[in-house]
Amino acid sequence: MKHNVNTYKLIIIFTLIFNISFAQITVTTNKEPKNPPDTVEVKSTKLEDVVDAYGEEITNDVPKKITYLITNANVTYQDIDIKADFISIDWNSGDVFARGKIDEKGNVIERTTFEQAGKTFSYENFKYNFKTGKGVVYNVRTKEGEGVLEAETSKRYSDSIYYLRHGKYTTDTYYIDEKDSVSDYYLAIQRAKFVRSQNTDLAIAGPTQFVLEQVPTPLILPFLFLPLSSERSAGIIIPSFGERDNLGFFLQGAGFYLPIGDHFDIEILGDFYTKGSWGIHANSQYKKRYKYNGNIRMNYENRIEGIKGMTSGSLAYSKSTLYNVSWTHSQDSKSNPYSILSASVNFMSSKYYRNSINNYNINTGNVLNNTTNSSVNWSKTFEDFPMNFSINSSYSQNLNQNTSTLTLPTITANLRRQFPFKKGKTKNVLAKNFYFDYRMQATNVLTGDTDDLFSSENLKLARNGMKHQASFGTSTTLLEYYPVTFTANYDEVWNLKETYKYYDLLTDEVITDYKNKFATYRTYSTSVGINSTWYKTINFSKEKKIQAVRHTISPSISYNFTPDFSAENFDYYRVYRNADGQRDIYSRFENSAYGGPGRGLTSAIGISIANNLEMKVRSKSDSIDVKKIKIFDYLNLSTSYDLVRDSLNVSPIAINGATSFFDSKLRMNFGATVNPYKIQFENSESASGTLVDKLGHFSIVNYNVGMNFSLDNSLFKKEDYAKKYKRKGTIRYEEYYFDDEDYAHFAIPWNLSVGIIYNYSKGLQYTGTHTASANVSGGISPSPYWKISGTTNYDFVEQKFTFTSLNLSRDLRSFTINFNWVPFGSYRTWDFLIGIKATILRDAVKYDERDYSRFRNSSF
Repeated sequence: MKHNVNTYKLIIIFTLIFNISFAQITVTTNKEPKNPPDTVEVKSTKLEDVVDAYGEEITNDVPKKITYLITNANVTYQDIDIKADFISIDWNSGDVFARGKIDEKGNVIERTTFEQAGKTFSYENFKYNFKTGKGVVYNVRTKEGEGVLEAETSKRYSDSIYYLRHGKYTTDTYYIDEKDSVSDYYLAIQRAKFVRSQNTDLAIAGPTQFVLEQVPTPLILPFLFLPLSSERSAGIIIPSFGERDNLGFFLQGAGFYLPIGDHFDIEILGDFYTKGSWGIHANSQYKKRYKYNGNIRMNYENRIEGIKGMTSGSLAYSKSTLYNVSWTHSQDSKSNPYSILSASVNFMSSKYYRNSINNYNINTGNVLNNTTNSSVNWSKTFEDFPMNFSINSSYSQNLNQNTSTLTLPTITANLRRQFPFKKGKTKNVLAKNFYFDYRMQATNVLTGDTDDLFSSENLKLARNGMKHQASFGTSTTLLEYYPVTFTANYDEVWNLKETYKYYDLLTDEVITDYKNKFATYRTYSTSVGINSTWYKTINFSKEKKIQAVRHTISPSISYNFTPDFSAENFDYYRVYRNADGQRDIYSRFENSAYGGPGRGLTSAIGISIANNLEMKVRSKSDSIDVKKIKIFDYLNLSTSYDLVRDSLNVSPIAINGATSFFDSKLRMNFGATVNPYKIQFENSESASGTLVDKLGHFSIVNYNVGMNFSLDNSLFKKEDYAKKYKRKGTIRYEEYYFDDEDYAHFAIPWNLSVGIIYNYSKGLQYTGTHTASANVSGGISPSPYWKISGTTNYDFVEQKFTFTSLNLSRDLRSFTINFNWVPFGSYRTWDFLIGIKATILRDAVKYDERDYSRFRNSSF
């Protein structure tokens, strides 16, 4: 029972009468140890600080100078905080004994806690000496890093050194959170030394045995060096080993990890094969909170296969060099919203995706990539100035053709749209709505073979220049319902190179030459447009399922004018005589960074109509609630009429639209191009025809249809297991319902997506070509710890599967199993991994096996 204030006064009087010199003790009988009326403090030089003690029941053995704290006992001394069900303090020796709460049979049901410098230990009972800082602990338990460390006996030598005997270490999260009294695995340690330092904690042990599900295994380590701190620390990365037919015996993933400062680290790994192949892999991550983060990866592989001298067959000798460099960088916009740097770089050899030694790219699907793109961008905006700048560098590779395009750099300056008369006193609507904007861009582009991109001849062909773009416009409204816009565009391009072409009689070929000089050209265009939106709603009886249908039409008409910049007065185009003596026209700017100006006069009227059709229906037959259903999300038509052509003035009609069914689970997109003129063929054997100026003979030039059907377990009504089954229980703390035969039931999550794409293209040909493919992907979890997913693609024209993959994963509490399988096709392979999930032991305790076979020629 708790003492009141009067009782505590008697204790004070009793202590003063017998003149007991307790060494700086503060005994507290309430939950606020610092309350002066309820404390006693007696000076002594034996301890360096005040000891605060609390217990619901306090007993003092005056002759022996021992204090007993019973029930919810708590003792604090300097940075030490002890909590237990029972604590005894010997003031002569400075020993403190703490014991956890026990049941009727004497078993500890609540452990003690010992906290020092922010680190918490859990014991059944222990003895600690305030004066020497040493102690003996029984059945210690402390969380270290990602796991928990336990020992039957622990001796505290100092604040930083502990000796352990008969210890266990596990990363089982259920055991750590005390959801289970038995861990699914642990490392059994006979003797160990635990060293605590400012940067990291270390456990150094002798022979260590791996115990799985309480069964000792033959996996025994002669010694163990285990960093247990949550902080980063340098260390060696253990490799995996095995044998491959084409490369020999190997060690993979041998290396080390090194943190550099607080924001940077580096990991370097090496692969070594007895037949001569090797690889080096470097990975570095950097991060500064609220500032930026990024990752740099570099891979270099020297692949040697076969036997020297063999030129054919499976043992044919080959040697190749593969490399890959990638860099990603992102900046937190909050750190500096006016200056942002971002990067996404992926540079590699042309065969890296397909021939990389470890074939990781097959399972990720990257093996099908034919192109890669990289970019680095820096942008600068101003808070009080309407202009922004950006510098961008980009790089693209065509892996099939081994060609690359490098843009280094592109500098852009933008003046945001300005309304100079918006705040003026004028009442003219056209003046108030008048705007202008400006954009400047300078670039340098290099294109060529990847291996010779920076050769001297290729550098001479670099395309560079500067482009100035300005646009002007205004708007008004006619008859209160018809908005009208007027726009004008002006472009000026500066080039440092001109193109010259001529026919060489001696070589019988057209020679293209370049001359370094400053040359410019200018283009301009104007347009005017009017648009509106019309609505029509048809209402039906409220008793019917369909309540109303609404049709929205948004027509627009525009006029566009662009001069013919190939006319002689502009001097932008030149002419040469070809081998047949005919005149060929070319632009003297065609090989510049921005190309040459367009040819032909444009004076055309454009017409477009956007449609939206939806209806209101009752959600239930016995309900007044209604919901909207879109018949067409959109259905657009567009064409144009050229005013300057002598014939064939009407352009092909473009149609595109989208709709959805079954509450948007089925999505369909479609498009088509219709030719309004007659196509005439000379005879039935003609492969292509010509257009005849006769309107009304509509023919489809091309069309495409795409459908995507997505389903998941929300499609069906959720079953009420609570009503259907009487018994409920848990497995690994997941809730299940059990039937009369003890089968567990739960809502199985699943998803399925089916996509179909069909394209048909004919043009002016007599027969058209078509492509059709289907992609199916999905996943299911037959239990909360199983996940099965897969994807496949089928080409209906070629009548074969192009790529199929299957993934199975299993959560085994502390372990995980992953199996990836490409069962057939040119890239068929598989890999299997079972290992510990915790990062501290992920590379040390695992089984990893892959199929490293070279790509096959056959599909099966």
